[in-house]
Amino acid sequence: LRQHKTPEQFFDSQRHLSVSQAEALEQYLESTVSQQLSAAELGFLVRISACRRFNRELCEQLTGDPASGQLLDRFEKENLFLLPIDTADAEPWYRFHRLFATFLHRRLARLGAAEVGRLHNRASHWFSGKDLLIEAMRHAMLAGDTDFAVALVDRTARRFVSGANFVELLKWCDALPRESLRSQLIVLLCMAWAQLSCGRIEDFERTMAEVDSHPDRARPSAAAESRLLRAYLLLTTDDSVACLCVIEPILQDVQPLTPFQTLIVRNFAGLCLVYSNQFERAREAARLRHQIDIPERPDRPRPLIDVVEGFSHLIEGNIVLARAALSAFLNDIEPRLDFGDRKSVVQGKSVDLGGR
Repeated sequence: LRQHKTPEQFFDSQRHLSVSQAEALEQYLESTVSQQLSAAELGFLVRISACRRFNRELCEQLTGDPASGQLLDRFEKENLFLLPIDTADAEPWYRFHRLFATFLHRRLARLGAAEVGRLHNRASHWFSGKDLLIEAMRHAMLAGDTDFAVALVDRTARRFVSGANFVELLKWCDALPRESLRSQLIVLLCMAWAQLSCGRIEDFERTMAEVDSHPDRARPSAAAESRLLRAYLLLTTDDSVACLCVIEPILQDVQPLTPFQTLIVRNFAGLCLVYSNQFERAREAARLRHQIDIPERPDRPRPLIDVVEGFSHLIEGNIVLARAALSAFLNDIEPRLDFGDRKSVVQGKSVDLGGR
């Protein structure tokens, strides 16, 4: 390891080994690492290998060793074992190369299921406290702590749906016992949004049946969201007239909606009104969108409702106004997007809005 510029360079040179060669490397690591490290140092590396990435504070949490930072500094300076991760955090993060991580994981398994579960439980609660909820859920599942995993999904579900991370949400929900989710109304509602968005209609109907049997289903917020979900189902089948019939009473209801629900109802109303040739009403619904505040994503565009003005002009046959509105939308959002989103916008600008 010390003869290579980085640990990654050494391990990458070993990645094409045959099975017998890989076993020889395993034996080599077993003997050499044991010679280079004390039992306490090797135990430290084994325990922190329970996490895909780690920093000083997490290592202290996992091992109980207040000298964790000194060990990490030493391993990094000696160019051994650790690969730094480039992040914006003040506290440096590290990971192990895959081959060395595999070596450590074999030793980790020897600690026994109880000890490994304890490490994952500690990691889960630490990541949760840092609001790193994806990693917190992963470790809760590995720890077998279903109750804490459900609590994390309940805490995260709205964020998943608001960010359109439907597949990720369903992955975690599908990994949990179904009966553990039936009492979580918010989770059920978010699952329904995700299932319908992913085309899982049978799962959607099953989830809606559980929503309809939930003791809190009659609460105004829950009842309104259930109607919005049924409206969404109608919209996915191109029945905009029936969808509009469902959401019109919600628009006129004096009961306050959550910001998420308000955005959804404006989205649906704008699209349905365009499809119903009620263009001016659609544009009015789009203008009211600016009254909607989503705290988790305050700066993000809301494409479905934000393009309604241009879309309505396009369907109406007024290409000049459609081009002006849609170009203004693209120019407004481009500076506020990350690289991947900006690439999509640039591609969108190549669409023939201007006759070119």
